[in-house]
Amino acid sequence: MISLWNGSIVLISSLFIFNVFLYYYELEQKNCRNDACINLTNEIFNSIDYSVNPCDDFYQFVCGNWIRHVQIPSELDFIDPMIIVKLNVEQQLGYVLDNSWDIQQNQINRKIIKSNSLAVEWAVKLYQLCKNTPPPKYSKSFEKKFYEKWSKLELPNELNWPIVKKRDRKLLNQYFDDNWIEIYAIFYYEFGFGPIFEFEVSEIEWDRDSVIFCFNRFILETSNDQQRFNDRPKELLKIIKTFYPSINISDEVIYQAIMEVIQMEKSILSAINDEIDDTELYRIQLKNLYNRTEPGNMTKFLNKLTLYSQQIKTNISTQQWTDEDFVGIEKIFSFVTIFEYIAENSKHILYNFLWIKAMEYSLEKLLPKTANECFEIMYDDKYELQFALARIWIDEWLKIGSKLKTIEMINYLKQAAIQSIKTNKWLDKQTKNRVIDKIRAIVDDVAFPEWILMDDELDAYFGMFGLLKYQIPDNYFDAFIQMKQLITTEILLRTKERSSWKFAVRSPLIVNAAYINLKNMIHIAASILNSPIFDPELPFYINYGIFGYVIAHEITHSLDENGMTYNKVGFKTEWWTNKSITKFENLTECFIHLYDEHNDQWKKLYNSYRTLGENIADNGGIRIAYQAYRLRYKRLKYFGQNAKLLPNLSTNFTIDQLFFISYARLFCRKETKNHEKLTAEYDYHSPNKYRVNIVLGNFEIFSKIFNCSRKSKLNFNQRCIMW
Repeated sequence: MISLWNGSIVLISSLFIFNVFLYYYELEQKNCRNDACINLTNEIFNSIDYSVNPCDDFYQFVCGNWIRHVQIPSELDFIDPMIIVKLNVEQQLGYVLDNSWDIQQNQINRKIIKSNSLAVEWAVKLYQLCKNTPPPKYSKSFEKKFYEKWSKLELPNELNWPIVKKRDRKLLNQYFDDNWIEIYAIFYYEFGFGPIFEFEVSEIEWDRDSVIFCFNRFILETSNDQQRFNDRPKELLKIIKTFYPSINISDEVIYQAIMEVIQMEKSILSAINDEIDDTELYRIQLKNLYNRTEPGNMTKFLNKLTLYSQQIKTNISTQQWTDEDFVGIEKIFSFVTIFEYIAENSKHILYNFLWIKAMEYSLEKLLPKTANECFEIMYDDKYELQFALARIWIDEWLKIGSKLKTIEMINYLKQAAIQSIKTNKWLDKQTKNRVIDKIRAIVDDVAFPEWILMDDELDAYFGMFGLLKYQIPDNYFDAFIQMKQLITTEILLRTKERSSWKFAVRSPLIVNAAYINLKNMIHIAASILNSPIFDPELPFYINYGIFGYVIAHEITHSLDENGMTYNKVGFKTEWWTNKSITKFENLTECFIHLYDEHNDQWKKLYNSYRTLGENIADNGGIRIAYQAYRLRYKRLKYFGQNAKLLPNLSTNFTIDQLFFISYARLFCRKETKNHEKLTAEYDYHSPNKYRVNIVLGNFEIFSKIFNCSRKSKLNFNQRCIMW
């Protein structure tokens, strides 16, 4: 009996050990064991504040320990996942650029740069020239280059800066009065920018690509702050005397010229800021524009610029722009007001203004800088070689499968949005069908256009196809301006000949996701496909919780109080029935009251009406993202597969709970008290704590998944549901 009993113990022990082994083996097979999953597991463990009840304050539960331990960078007022992604991208791109040039061989480092594109080579060489050329400190050689450009403006040689004397004013007016716009065109070409307005290419009202005139950020960045304007005269005087040491004019005369220029700056800024609607592009024939800007003739501007552009590219169209051609204007009323100001005032002010702006721009953009300053010039959504830089970053850093997984996510999110509309109880049938059509028609602008991965296509985009390498100058001043001239020439060529322009809405490198009404398009930058916002190696429920919500948030913007005025092809028109509009407006009141009721921190500073559009998008976004995640999970189960689990977290949380934890992590933010206050008082988004707690308290599924009691703070009695 003893022997039998011992044998039974051995058998039972063996079976127990085998089952334990089998359990952990199966668990190991289910677990995600790559670096991305292990790192995320550690991050979540270190972020959660287990002393907080998730049903009372989910924001503090998810973010508490993270906020406690993270440090705000000294140059910033806050830190959050979006900022972390931006900092990651900057560091990644900076690493590639810093190592892109083989100094010993004086050529591109092919261990780092994979592309043979001339545009990529131009971008790399510009960065190296900017970074490695010793600063001349306003040397005579730099001053000489500046005046070589200035001397090409077709003005009398005897005119020197500044113009203040009556004799000089009279002489200037003979050349500058009626044809100042043509001199401005030459200035634009020679210096590579326009200090009042510039132009780009875009589609207007679903027409072909057209020239768009828009205000230059160089003027917009001139501060409106009164103290800044008070300090500006002394600052300019100091810069001018350093830049132009041979000037033989008294400080009083220079100061007089400076004050007139500052007054012009104020007038331009005032005109721009006084115009309320800054989102619309106004399509207009050049002849009709001339009627409003006379004597400033934009047809002459375009033809003069085209003529000068033939210097750099002989195959540019010789067709003249005519008064019958259409262009687009950004802020049309401001544009006309500024032309009126120029017409009404002495042209010597405009002359002095152009000189000062050319000097400031040259010192800021054309003098070689430190590595950080060079990087800031290039890492800018308006930098002309953005797509060349994007190619460099994508080749080195974008994880394989990122774009395809994002496209798959968008498809599931659209399905979820359509299902939500189909079950919607307040839209009438006609509006419901149109809304579904609009969602189906949303254009997905994901990560990057495929053509930037093809060297020939990338060069053709910049008009560099077929150019010889030796055409890249060996000094930064000339190389930067020649690059700008090439881009200007290419825009003129494409728009005038109506050839195909690979129109791209935004840079793949600027961390962003956005919905564009005029195109019914969702733009997802390649750079946002980066940890901690997205990682193709993470389980899908994590990506749907954080990045799926981001996309769903943008989808709901297509149906907010602004998006509902644009139909499925981007026309601004009334396509909702009055009945549905009335019900929409009634529901918005529900959201206003909801956020007012749960505004427990900021009281009078926070305005739920100001944040209404974003609040609706937040609430609709999380519902659509959750539904899309469940659709994806259902399909996985259909094929007999299981979701990969995060190691060690699967014993603490279900994947449904991890979906919501992932969502809340997007809003973890540490900020200064002043920034926190400014956000509550002025931002069009609600404070991040509200974007978690109020949104999830308004979502009944969250309360169910976390087993929140009826008395829990985040189990609201009254809820608002729109999408």
